[in-house]
This record gives sequence, C-alpha cells and structure tokens, in this order.
Amino acid sequence: MSSRSRVAVLTVVSAGVMGALGFLIMLYETPLPLLPAFLQYDFGDVPCLLTGLTVGPLAGLLAEVVKCFLFFISGKDEAGLVGTAANLVCGATFVVVAALVHRGRRPRVALSLAGGGLAMLAVTSVANMYVFFPLYGLPGPARLSFLLAGSLPFNAVKALISGAISGLLYRGVALALGRVRRA
Repeated sequence: MSSRSRVAVLTVVSAGVMGALGFLIMLYETPLPLLPAFLQYDFGDVPCLLTGLTVGPLAGLLAEVVKCFLFFISGKDEAGLVGTAANLVCGATFVVVAALVHRGRRPRVALSLAGGGLAMLAVTSVANMYVFFPLYGLPGPARLSFLLAGSLPFNAVKALISGAISGLLYRGVALALGRVRRA
C-alpha cells in the first residue's frame, strides 16, 4: 500500500471512529451554571479536536460531520436540523482552525486550541446573529441581547473546557498514533 493510501485510510478510519465516539459522548449533556438551561454542554468536540490535531484538519472535519450526523439521526437533538447545523458550524470551525494552526512550522497545542476557540467564537457569533437566531424565530431586537448574555458566554466556556481537555489528552493520543509533535 502506498504512503498516500495509508494516509487516506488513516484519515477515514480516524474520522469514523472518533466521530462515533464524539456522538456517544454528546449523549451526556449538562447545563452550565448561570446560563439558560437549554444551552447544554457536552464533550463531543474533544475526540474531533484530537483527530484534527493528530491526523489533520480534513480528518477532524469529517469526525465533526460524523458526530453531528449521528446525533441528528438519533433523534436526540431537541433543536432539530437547525441545532445540528449550529453545532456543526461551531465544532467544525474550532476543529479545522485549531488543526490548521497546529500544522504550522512550530506547532504548539495551546496556541492551536486558543486560535481555534477564538475563530469559533467569531464565526458562531456571526452565524447565530444572521442565520440561526432568525431560524429559531428570535426577534431582531432580542438577538444581540441573547448573543451577549447566552450564546457568546456559553461558546467561550465550551471552547475553554473542550480546549483544556483536548490539550491534556493530546500527547497520549498523539503517542498512540505515532505522531508526537512538540506540545
């Protein structure tokens, strides 16, 4: 098998396995204190982040797609297609940007995760204001208030928790895959 074929197989297998693991983890959601109860946190992005950092951005993105697709078809997403799409935009931005930063000349896991988290906050803020909040039926004047009081703090906490856990687990996962990078 050629080197290129091995990379393709690793990408697809990693994406499938880690996406399925992300889906299983998503089933255990928990509300965060001081935020609206329907904003539930789960650790489902952690396997996708680890896939992106260790295998590459495409594998991480595919893992996010698998995770979100499985969650949607399971019927567990109370917000339906709009919620799944919002979760995909959020997670995919975090994973792909973190993985792209990590592929740089001197990758640093913390810097990669911080960059991915900041990109996620920017993209989800715009997407929520102009796409997802209108699809949920949130009236125009209430959008900015909810963004600042609910969505933005929730996504910031999500990025911090998922990023911290991914950072702690990165070295072990990278060693298991034989892809140790300077962390």
